[in-house]
Amino acid sequence: MEKQLRITKTQLKDSSRLATTFNTLMVSLLEKQESDGYWEASGDKFYDTAFALLPFGESSTEKSKSMTWLLSSGVQDDEGCWKGNILNTAFLLYSLWPRAVSSGTTTTT
Repeated sequence: MEKQLRITKTQLKDSSRLATTFNTLMVSLLEKQESDGYWEASGDKFYDTAFALLPFGESSTEKSKSMTWLLSSGVQDDEGCWKGNILNTAFLLYSLWPRAVSSGTTTTT
């Protein structure tokens, strides 16, 4: 027997409210991006930028703008880290350049 998905008016209303709230938060977040491409709310623009970019898709104007800033001259230190901080660097890499995670299993034919 196939189950049918039934959505009540209340659930639909709640879903619509949630989508509206999410869109409002995204617009608010976008408005806080600095012209150079970073965010700075806590005083650590590298961490704040990584955190702010998490909800955006893989390819977005916001991410492109941040990548341009991060890869510009003088932003990255000689060791390749941002702000000499390995945690911020890892978080930025995760937020901006995500990679598919391998399950580690292989198949043979």
